Amino acid sequence: MLTSINLHRLDLPSLRLVVECTRAGSLSAAAQACHMSVSGASHKLARLEEGLGAALFLRHRRGLEATEAGRRVALASLEIFESLDAMARLLEESKAGVSVVRAALTSAGLHA
Repeated sequence: MLTSINLHRLDLPSLRLVVECTRAGSLSAAAQACHMSVSGASHKLARLEEGLGAALFLRHRRGLEATEAGRRVALASLEIFESLDAMARLLEESKAGVSVVRAALTSAGLHA
């Protein structure tokens, strides 16, 4: 259960920033990739870490190094973005008249 985590801090731009920081190892490169200022990215990352109650990166003079928590958040974020991309493709196919695959999502309690 996620009771100790402030879920309001889990916005998509913050998760994208974690992915980019993990990839680049640099806050300035990640900020540029996310179309943010370095200062804005730094504040967003700090707020996310505060909300999660965990340091996601070790900050060094030469850049960032993802902690175990940071790597886990980055991997989970990639899965979220992949799911969102798949959803967008399904919606586009639906608009184009392509049949949509029906699936039962029992863990979420949803059935199609």
